[in-house]
Amino acid sequence: MSAANLLTASRLFLTAPILVLVSTGGPVAAWGAFGLFVLAMLTDVFDGRLARSDPRRSPLGNYLDPLADKVLLMSLFICLASRGIIPAWMVVLLVAREFVVSGVRSAGAVQGVVVGANWMGKTKTFVQTLAVSAALCGLAMPKTYVPYGSSPRAFLLGLAWWLTLAVTVAAVVFALVFVYWNRAVLRRRGVG
Repeated sequence: MSAANLLTASRLFLTAPILVLVSTGGPVAAWGAFGLFVLAMLTDVFDGRLARSDPRRSPLGNYLDPLADKVLLMSLFICLASRGIIPAWMVVLLVAREFVVSGVRSAGAVQGVVVGANWMGKTKTFVQTLAVSAALCGLAMPKTYVPYGSSPRAFLLGLAWWLTLAVTVAAVVFALVFVYWNRAVLRRRGVG
């Protein structure tokens, strides 16, 4: 297993402790979850750089990298929805988008066509990372009353809500565009 694949696998393994910390509650656990989340997302940056510099790019890495991102981010959105931070309907749409895109890619793979990632998916992952980071920082802030204005906690949790709303709307639109762009793959004979 290459160094890039090991970094990607570490992102998968970091998902469980992050979820445990978020579910535990409390500011210390939330800071711990945020620290591990930042570490996990840094592995995404470095595994990509390592993979691009390695002439022996592995199919395993091409599969694991987006899988690790989806598992980490979608698990965290589900956990945040269970805590009432993010509305469940947004999370359902985000998860549905992942199924739609994966379905199109699977249909392409059956036909020997590679349906790769593009700027839309990368932008979605970036905004989702910002939303989760804001939510985790918000959970780490103490609950304080501010007579005029917004407390840091309320501001960060509100920011997470708005970022998630924006990425949900964009993800649905992008999924429809993605299906449209790849409609030839879906129309070929032998595909469902």
